[in-house]
Amino acid sequence: MKIDLRQGLAQDHPAAVSGSVEIPMPAEYQSQAPATFEGCCLCLGEGSYAVTGMLRLEIAGTCARCMKPVSEQIKIPIEERFAREISESQEEEIFPIEGEYLELDEALRQAAITALPYRLLCRPDCKGLCPVCGVDRNETDCSCEMNTENPFAILRKLDLPEEV
Repeated sequence: MKIDLRQGLAQDHPAAVSGSVEIPMPAEYQSQAPATFEGCCLCLGEGSYAVTGMLRLEIAGTCARCMKPVSEQIKIPIEERFAREISESQEEEIFPIEGEYLELDEALRQAAITALPYRLLCRPDCKGLCPVCGVDRNETDCSCEMNTENPFAILRKLDLPEEV
């Protein structure tokens, strides 16, 4: 997505910006459609611009607990600065402008990737699959006993006071 700077954005008068952008997703997520951005671009003077708005995308994947398909809509507020000349102290906070176009793709991609959830869940209280029989514990209860044997099980035999 590009903003043509040759059209002369007036200082202190924001220009509307909207469009769609393809954002490559990590392997565990699939993008349902191109992400959309709606916002504005404001000339701050001296070759510096501010872009603000909302990035919307819909992702799909599998629930991390029960493995059912799930999709989620994500809204990401965008507030980025762009400049023709960037000092070393500002390098990470400001995106560079090269030529006569302000390129939004990288800024939007970074914002989208950092806003992705750590894991997708079909619902917050998903009980997941039984590790013994594999039944979906959201749909039915099972009577499987969990294997509690581990290297620290021997500590249960110690006669320790209740309050430690």
